[in-house]
Amino acid sequence: MALPRVLPWLLGAVLPAVLLAILLAEPRADESWESHPAHFWLVLAAALTSIVLGYAVHVAARRRRDARLLLISVAFVASAGFLRLHALATPGVPTDLMWPLTDHNRHTRSVPGILACLVTLGCARGRTEVAS
Repeated sequence: MALPRVLPWLLGAVLPAVLLAILLAEPRADESWESHPAHFWLVLAAALTSIVLGYAVHVAARRRRDARLLLISVAFVASAGFLRLHALATPGVPTDLMWPLTDHNRHTRSVPGILACLVTLGCARGRTEVAS
């Protein structure tokens, strides 16, 4: 194996363990940072990224007429919706009046997982084409 092909995988496997060892050896290096506006924007950016990925997978699903990809795109968009709600539920964001609309529980978090199970069931039955 060539080193340039193995090096990224090796760094991805070893670097987190090395960082954990450093933090365990020197606990003062592990600082805490809490910023509600940064949390809001990071989670909202993740939601927007999920929407873009969902759209890209949807376009690929339509082009290939593949129902599995269509369900995966719906899972991306569903995840984006819950990420958006999570961003809106950030304390200090001027949407505190919307709290009843942003209450997410274990049932809402399981929707993308249910969609992923539907993909698996569709594959098991051999139904992978999108109807016209």
